[in-house]
Amino acid sequence: MKLHICEIRSVQTKTLPTNVDLCGVVVSFKALVSFTSKDGKELVKNEIVLADDSASSMSVTIWGDRAQKADKEAEGNPVMCIKGVIVKEWGNGRSGSLLEAGALLTSPTIPEAEKVRQWWSQGGSSQTLTALWMAALLVARRLLSSLPPWQTSVRQLSRRSSARMSSV
Repeated sequence: MKLHICEIRSVQTKTLPTNVDLCGVVVSFKALVSFTSKDGKELVKNEIVLADDSASSMSVTIWGDRAQKADKEAEGNPVMCIKGVIVKEWGNGRSGSLLEAGALLTSPTIPEAEKVRQWWSQGGSSQTLTALWMAALLVARRLLSSLPPWQTSVRQLSRRSSARMSSV
Protein backbone atom coordinates (compact mmCIF):
# COMPACT_ATOMS: atom_id res chain seq x y z
CA MET A 1 0.00 0.00 0.00
CA LYS A 2 1.39 3.39 -1.01
CA LEU A 3 0.95 6.23 1.47
CA HIS A 4 1.36 9.93 0.71
CA ILE A 5 1.65 11.26 4.25
CA CYS A 6 0.50 14.83 4.75
CA GLU A 7 1.78 16.83 7.72
CA ILE A 8 -1.22 17.71 9.92
CA ARG A 9 -0.34 21.41 10.03
CA SER A 10 -0.45 21.59 6.21
CA VAL A 11 -4.06 20.34 6.19
CA GLN A 12 -5.04 23.82 7.45
CA THR A 13 -4.12 25.44 4.11
CA LYS A 14 -5.62 22.85 1.74
CA THR A 15 -8.69 23.60 -0.35
CA LEU A 16 -11.65 21.66 1.00
CA PRO A 17 -12.85 19.05 0.74
CA THR A 18 -9.55 17.21 0.37
CA ASN A 19 -8.30 13.65 0.79
CA VAL A 20 -5.10 13.02 2.74
CA ASP A 21 -3.07 10.24 4.31
CA LEU A 22 -2.03 10.96 7.90
CA CYS A 23 0.51 9.53 10.30
CA GLY A 24 0.44 10.52 13.96
CA VAL A 25 0.32 9.61 17.60
CA VAL A 26 -3.14 8.98 19.05
CA VAL A 27 -3.23 11.66 21.76
CA SER A 28 -6.86 11.08 22.72
CA PHE A 29 -9.94 9.15 21.69
CA LYS A 30 -13.60 9.02 22.51
CA ALA A 31 -15.55 5.92 23.45
CA LEU A 32 -17.15 3.88 20.71
CA VAL A 33 -20.62 5.22 19.81
CA SER A 34 -23.47 3.26 18.21
CA PHE A 35 -26.43 5.08 16.71
CA THR A 36 -29.11 4.90 14.02
CA SER A 37 -28.69 7.20 11.01
CA LYS A 38 -31.52 9.29 9.55
CA ASP A 39 -32.12 6.59 6.92
CA GLY A 40 -32.35 3.84 9.56
CA LYS A 41 -28.86 2.32 9.30
CA GLU A 42 -27.13 1.11 12.46
CA LEU A 43 -23.72 2.85 12.60
CA VAL A 44 -20.69 2.65 14.87
CA LYS A 45 -18.05 5.35 15.10
CA ASN A 46 -15.01 6.30 17.08
CA GLU A 47 -13.21 9.62 17.12
CA ILE A 48 -9.45 9.79 17.61
CA VAL A 49 -7.17 12.81 17.76
CA LEU A 50 -3.86 12.43 15.94
CA ALA A 51 -0.82 14.65 16.46
CA ASP A 52 2.42 14.74 14.52
CA ASP A 53 5.82 16.40 14.73
CA SER A 54 4.37 19.65 13.32
CA ALA A 55 2.91 20.04 16.86
CA SER A 56 -0.56 20.06 15.31
CA SER A 57 -3.49 17.77 15.99
CA MET A 58 -6.64 16.81 14.15
CA SER A 59 -9.75 14.81 14.94
CA VAL A 60 -10.51 11.85 12.66
CA THR A 61 -13.74 9.85 12.78
CA ILE A 62 -13.45 6.14 12.07
CA TRP A 63 -16.49 4.06 11.14
CA GLY A 64 -17.75 0.47 11.39
CA ASP A 65 -15.45 -2.46 12.12
CA ARG A 66 -12.41 -0.21 11.88
CA ALA A 67 -13.87 1.96 14.66
CA GLN A 68 -14.02 -1.10 16.89
CA LYS A 69 -10.42 -1.95 15.99
CA ALA A 70 -9.27 1.62 16.70
CA ASP A 71 -11.14 1.60 20.01
CA LYS A 72 -9.16 -1.46 21.14
CA GLU A 73 -5.80 -0.21 19.88
CA ALA A 74 -5.92 3.52 20.71
CA GLU A 75 -4.72 3.30 24.32
CA GLY A 76 -1.11 4.07 25.21
CA ASN A 77 -0.47 6.70 22.50
CA PRO A 78 0.22 4.37 19.58
CA VAL A 79 1.32 5.68 16.19
CA MET A 80 -1.26 5.13 13.46
CA CYS A 81 -1.26 5.81 9.74
CA ILE A 82 -4.60 6.46 8.13
CA LYS A 83 -4.95 6.26 4.36
CA GLY A 84 -7.93 7.98 2.76
CA VAL A 85 -9.09 10.66 5.17
CA ILE A 86 -11.55 13.16 3.75
CA VAL A 87 -11.12 16.54 5.42
CA LYS A 88 -13.98 19.02 5.65
CA GLU A 89 -14.88 22.12 7.60
CA TRP A 90 -16.82 21.10 10.69
CA GLY A 91 -17.85 23.35 13.55
CA ASN A 92 -14.98 25.74 14.20
CA GLY A 93 -12.33 23.99 12.14
CA ARG A 94 -11.23 21.06 10.08
CA SER A 95 -11.67 17.42 10.89
CA GLY A 96 -11.40 14.20 8.99
CA SER A 97 -13.36 11.04 8.38
CA LEU A 98 -11.87 7.76 7.21
CA LEU A 99 -13.30 6.90 3.81
CA GLU A 100 -14.76 3.44 3.21
CA ALA A 101 -11.99 2.70 0.71
CA GLY A 102 -9.34 3.93 3.18
CA ALA A 103 -7.17 1.96 5.57
CA LEU A 104 -6.14 2.14 9.22
CA LEU A 105 -2.62 0.94 10.01
CA THR A 106 -1.65 0.44 13.63
CA SER A 107 2.02 0.26 14.64
CA PRO A 108 3.28 0.97 11.12
CA THR A 109 6.98 0.52 10.33
CA ILE A 110 7.38 3.22 7.68
CA PRO A 111 9.96 6.04 8.12
CA GLU A 112 7.26 8.68 8.75
CA ALA A 113 5.91 6.63 11.66
CA GLU A 114 9.38 6.27 13.17
CA LYS A 115 9.90 10.03 12.88
CA VAL A 116 6.63 10.68 14.75
CA ARG A 117 7.50 8.06 17.42
CA GLN A 118 10.86 9.74 18.03
CA TRP A 119 9.29 13.20 18.21
CA TRP A 120 6.74 11.95 20.76
CA SER A 121 9.29 10.18 22.95
CA GLN A 122 11.83 13.03 22.80
CA GLY A 123 9.55 15.77 24.10
CA GLY A 124 6.57 15.89 21.77
CA SER A 125 4.39 14.33 24.47
CA SER A 126 4.89 17.43 26.64
CA GLN A 127 4.64 19.96 23.81
CA THR A 128 1.63 22.25 23.40
CA LEU A 129 -0.35 21.09 20.37
CA THR A 130 -2.34 23.32 18.04
CA ALA A 131 -5.64 21.70 17.09
CA LEU A 132 -6.82 22.47 13.56
CA TRP A 133 -10.07 23.88 14.95
CA MET A 134 -8.02 26.22 17.15
CA ALA A 135 -5.85 27.18 14.17
CA ALA A 136 -9.00 28.19 12.28
CA LEU A 137 -9.99 30.52 15.13
CA LEU A 138 -6.50 32.05 15.21
CA VAL A 139 -6.60 32.68 11.43
CA ALA A 140 -10.02 34.35 11.77
CA ARG A 141 -8.75 36.49 14.64
CA ARG A 142 -5.70 37.55 12.57
CA LEU A 143 -7.92 38.41 9.61
CA LEU A 144 -10.20 40.55 11.77
CA SER A 145 -7.27 42.32 13.39
CA SER A 146 -5.86 43.19 9.95
CA LEU A 147 -9.06 45.00 8.88
CA PRO A 148 -9.08 48.79 8.91
CA PRO A 149 -10.71 50.18 12.11
CA TRP A 150 -13.83 51.34 10.30
CA GLN A 151 -14.53 47.81 8.97
CA THR A 152 -14.06 46.30 12.40
CA SER A 153 -16.42 48.90 13.87
CA VAL A 154 -19.05 48.10 11.25
CA ARG A 155 -18.75 44.39 12.11
CA GLN A 156 -19.06 45.13 15.83
CA LEU A 157 -22.11 47.33 15.22
CA SER A 158 -23.63 44.63 13.05
CA ARG A 159 -23.11 42.04 15.81
CA ARG A 160 -24.62 44.36 18.42
CA SER A 161 -27.65 44.98 16.19
CA SER A 162 -28.09 41.26 15.63
CA ALA A 163 -27.81 40.62 19.37
CA ARG A 164 -30.45 43.24 20.12
CA MET A 165 -32.77 41.86 17.44
CA SER A 166 -32.48 38.32 18.79
CA SER A 167 -33.28 39.47 22.34
CA VAL A 168 -36.49 41.20 21.22
